[in-house]
This record gives sequence, C-alpha cells and structure tokens, in this order.
Amino acid sequence: MVDVERNRLRNWLLILGTMMLSLVAVVHLHGTAYNTTKAQSLYPGMSGLFYGTTNQSTGVITGEQPATGTFSQQFFLAPALGDSRTTPPNISIELIWAGNPGAFNIQIQDADTDATGNYVTIPVAGTITSSPLSPGGSYVSRVELVPIKGQFVRLYVNAQAANAVNLIAKITR
Repeated sequence: MVDVERNRLRNWLLILGTMMLSLVAVVHLHGTAYNTTKAQSLYPGMSGLFYGTTNQSTGVITGEQPATGTFSQQFFLAPALGDSRTTPPNISIELIWAGNPGAFNIQIQDADTDATGNYVTIPVAGTITSSPLSPGGSYVSRVELVPIKGQFVRLYVNAQAANAVNLIAKITR
C-alpha cells in the first residue's frame, strides 16, 4: 500500500512540475528571439521557432535575417510526462530560406545549463553550411539529432547568409 501511495505522490509531483514548466514557457513565449529571455520549454510533439515571428491573428510566420554573431531563442528540452530524463530526446531542425541564401554558417549548440558560456557547438552534425534547392523549388536544410544529450539547444550564426533572404528556423521534438 505504501508503494501505491508513493507512486501516486510521484505522479502528482511530475504533473505539477510539468504544469509549472508549461506556465513558464507561455510567459516567455512572446519575448525577443536573441537570447534575452529564458529558454522556452519544448515537450515531445511540440515545435518552436529559433528564428521567425508568428502573426497571432493569421498564423503566418515571417522570416528574419539574423546577423553574424547572434544567438537564437534557446529551448529547454523538457522530459516527457513520467520520464525521469533517462531517455534522451530526439530533435529535428529545419532552416527554410525565402530564396537562395548563398554561403552561411549556422551552428547548433547545446548545454546542460542555460548560460551563454556553457553552450558548445555539437560535433559532426552541428554546423550547417548549405541549403540546396529542393525538388519542390525551395531552399531548405534539415538536421536530425537522434539522440541529443544537452538539456538546452540554440542556434549560433557564425556567418550570416551572403544573400539578403529571410530565414525561418524551426525545431521539432
């Protein structure tokens, strides 16, 4: 009987913690996209924007032209309800350009602590430098990180796009 009560209490604490993290994410949802706000929580099945602004009335996403040396909005990869962080999350990152971006260098960075100095570029797949023309006629780059170990993730613009085209950068869990 004690184990049943302990499990109920544990489940309620997990639910309460998830609700509090969701509230924090909603409070910070409308901040600027250059690392001036706290990390937004991203749960399994959710998407967020590193770069881009969503019109709340129409749902249309407007791209941005991030400058060299800037950091995107960062995200906290929140554990699934009932998961004690034993299963590392999987993410995909999509860069959608309004036209041919030319040369650029965008780095995917992760950290266990949400502090600017703690983020590091992910080795091997962490640097995006090309966006080929897709068969559909758009310029899109995509990276899938399965799994990712850091608790926080952001983008760093090491070199802005050579051509002045807008970018929408999306993360999905």
